[in-house]
Amino acid sequence: MNCPNCGKEMEHGFVRAESFIGGVKWMTEVSSKSLGLESIAKPNSLGFCFMEGDRCKECHKILIQC
Repeated sequence: MNCPNCGKEMEHGFVRAESFIGGVKWMTEVSSKSLGLESIAKPNSLGFCFMEGDRCKECHKILIQC
């Protein structure tokens, strides 16, 4: 896959988040509150969230499939 920003080849992989309770949530602004936010990845039995995506090493963009 090519980067939509710079056109260079992207590296396929995973973003890992560690959250034993809530998983990964989507927010439109930075906040310490998590109630009412949309969950986009649930933690596995070990408390890790894995989200598949692609990253551009050149311009530091990450595209995540959720």
